[in-house]
Amino acid sequence: RSERAPFETRSYSTRDVDQSTQIAVAPRAIQPRTYNSASSRNDVADSVLDTPDTTSIPSSMLLYHSPEDRNVELTRTVADLEQKLQAFQMPISGKGAEMLQSSSAQIERISRDLDSTRAKIDSSTRALTIWLGRKKRLQTGDPINLASEVAISSEQVKAKQDAFNQVTHSFLQENEVLRFNPGDRDRERRVADLARERLTAMRELIESVRIAIQEELSKVEKQIETNTLLRVDLEAQLEQSRRDVEYVKALAGSDPRAREAKQLELQRLLDVARAELREVFRSGQ
Repeated sequence: RSERAPFETRSYSTRDVDQSTQIAVAPRAIQPRTYNSASSRNDVADSVLDTPDTTSIPSSMLLYHSPEDRNVELTRTVADLEQKLQAFQMPISGKGAEMLQSSSAQIERISRDLDSTRAKIDSSTRALTIWLGRKKRLQTGDPINLASEVAISSEQVKAKQDAFNQVTHSFLQENEVLRFNPGDRDRERRVADLARERLTAMRELIESVRIAIQEELSKVEKQIETNTLLRVDLEAQLEQSRRDVEYVKALAGSDPRAREAKQLELQRLLDVARAELREVFRSGQ
């Protein structure tokens, strides 16, 4: 298995999760880091500032193909948390302000994307309501009048509607002539033929409306599904970016209480990740 780059995260639909997979692998050993100089300690501390905070994503939002994938993610999370905790014991060079500015800009970008995605979901939800209403009206109302609404967004329905209107016009015209010439047998046969053509055209029009409505419903439902998954992912990114800011502020700041609180939070997350990693390992034995 080829590993992804460190700290890379993935989001999956629950349908992607293989519930039948029961394989887990032993976690790779996490070697403690040693430092030979103040310069190397600075480098490691700065690398922590440059590393995205992947530990902030709720476990309920991290879905994996298999316990093996979960094992890899937990191993990386443990290593990440250990590195972050070690950074509090090291001097920090001047990257704090730069990282705060970068994280704040990222929060603004994600917030804009999130607002746009939510607006798309709202728009699609309104469209879904409209098309569901049309589906019900197709079954209980006047499908010919409904076709005029659907034809606005469907070229197929418009073509069938034009064909139906044309044969209807011919039928009415011939029937009007027959009304004044009741004994015209040729005209009677012509009217009868047009009546059958009109009935066929009407059935084809109704069927095209049914297909168009179903296609629109499928399209709108897919849009809602796609944008809902995107919204969940953006919400996770936003939470992560906000935690990045909190972490950098605590790490680069001079408030001892804020530093201690952040260290306690990271230690708690580390304990949880280690416990879950042990459980995944045991379940695979």
